[in-house]
Amino acid sequence: MDLEVPVESIRSYWDAFYRANRGPQSLLHESPFAAWTAERLEEGSQVLDFGCGTGRDSMYFASLGHLVTGFDCSAEAIEIARREATTRGHPAHFEVLDLADLEIARTKVELSVAEDVPTSCYARFLLHATGNVERNNLLEISASVLGQGGLLFLEFRTVDDARTMHAYGEKHFRNYLRPDLVREEIVEHGGKVLSCEENRGLAPFEGEDPVICRLVATWRGPA
Repeated sequence: MDLEVPVESIRSYWDAFYRANRGPQSLLHESPFAAWTAERLEEGSQVLDFGCGTGRDSMYFASLGHLVTGFDCSAEAIEIARREATTRGHPAHFEVLDLADLEIARTKVELSVAEDVPTSCYARFLLHATGNVERNNLLEISASVLGQGGLLFLEFRTVDDARTMHAYGEKHFRNYLRPDLVREEIVEHGGKVLSCEENRGLAPFEGEDPVICRLVATWRGPA
């Protein structure tokens, strides 16, 4: 699928989801993708976590000494993330961000970027949790923020995952994507794909073993 989804529908869906799932169970440890990404980050760098949800990966990156800002369209999720970060003493910062509004989102993100600090963008499970406009705008913002270097780390469900069992059931919002489409869009935005892997075993969860794509891109040097 490649969806055009009303903005209010996306925000309302995820607000309702996090309102119904406010417990700390998803915050107990970082995702496998966050651990994988951490091995590839420069020491003391800045991480912009898009689609941060309740902030577990943001707080993990902060615990490693990175300067972290987590963004999500859901005010419910951001409220939980801020509360948990304060409780746990992790210095991650969280902001509500609507990627559907490119200019406002780009301005908010650029104001969050620290000067003279290596910066990377990170988005785990965001691309399949939103629509075409938001995905395009994330790439626009990444091109702007990473124009002088840094990496974009993406992890998302592929079309091959649509036929498998899912822990949250089949009514849970998912926009399954083709890795080749995402690669093409990155190139169209002036980026260069450094690595792209599609496989199972990358993000197991409660008996579910989804088909996932992990992709790393850069805007440093010729595309």
